[in-house]
Amino acid sequence: MGRTATDTVSGFVDTQTEVVIEGPAEAATVPGPRPTISGTAEPGATVVVSIDGTEVGSVVADAAGLWSVRADSDLAEGTHTVGAVSTDAAGNVATDDGTFSVSATLDSDGDGLVDTDECPSEPCRDSDMDGTPDYLDPDDDEDGVPTALECPMPSACADSDADTTPDYLDPDDDGDGILTVDEGSGTVDTDADGFPDHLDVDDDGDGLETRNECPSEPCRDTDTDGTPDYLDPDDDGDNIPTTREIADSRGTTEDVDGDGDDNWLDADADGEAPGDREEGIGDSDMDGIPDYLDPMPVVTPDAGVDGGTSDGGTTDGGTPSDGGTAVDAATGDAGTDVDAGETSNGGFAGGAGCAAGGSGGHTTLALLMLGWLVRRRRED
Repeated sequence: MGRTATDTVSGFVDTQTEVVIEGPAEAATVPGPRPTISGTAEPGATVVVSIDGTEVGSVVADAAGLWSVRADSDLAEGTHTVGAVSTDAAGNVATDDGTFSVSATLDSDGDGLVDTDECPSEPCRDSDMDGTPDYLDPDDDEDGVPTALECPMPSACADSDADTTPDYLDPDDDGDGILTVDEGSGTVDTDADGFPDHLDVDDDGDGLETRNECPSEPCRDTDTDGTPDYLDPDDDGDNIPTTREIADSRGTTEDVDGDGDDNWLDADADGEAPGDREEGIGDSDMDGIPDYLDPMPVVTPDAGVDGGTSDGGTTDGGTPSDGGTAVDAATGDAGTDVDAGETSNGGFAGGAGCAAGGSGGHTTLALLMLGWLVRRRRED
């Protein structure tokens, strides 16, 4: 800066003082409309600062001789003059002056936002607290996505999570609890839905929001496969997609076996072996509930043979299966006569021989008939 100094003699001891304006530098362009004027002077001296001939403040230099005064109103765009007058305790006076400019279009970091917007007042904003003020920082929130990409239209910067903090100043753009820098800073789209993870509230597209699948660090990994649930389309590792398990659960309950784990977080959702992977999504009993969510046993009907029912053991009291011929239950060896026209008295047809049900009854009856035929031939 162009500087002048005036020394005032007072007695024979203290004959001079000093003042120097150090900021803004001579002919510099300031980032905001309210710059701070700073400099040095004799410790304890009073410094009066003016801009364009109008006093804007008065301050006493500290023990190190440092002082600063901030403009008290917005300055118009263009060049301005600044002056400082210092007076010490002995009445000695010193002055300094200079010039600086205010620009409404200067964009020092080239991020598309003018300095006056990124530094509306001093001290200038430093959103990510990295020591570089926003107007000089191309990535204001240090999330790995340049400010120019997060705010391509300065008049309407995006606010993806509607939290009133625009994305270029928000370290968690989608508000899902996972920092943008940890979600790939725009380079990762886990579910390939066209929205990068840092702007996607459901990163894996399984129907569960990321914030719910990772409520706190470290993020949950139900199947311990090394992929946290919020990035895993099959959270419990049962080979049934989480989206399918959520949809199927609408037809039953979210925790079929009542063990406290939702079906999509439970590798054996119905609580009966085998697990979901083995039972699969089929519906063996055609009841509308897939096997992996169905704790009821599969019912297998019998073959329709006398002496057998669907429960595999209860007999029907001996009703003959041949339309009229029944086995006389008086004896049970292969040589016993078989009454050809009488119904069974509840003995053999409904007893041990046929209690096994199904094909077992047929086999026993066939053996008896064979024995009877052999005996008749011998008698003949």
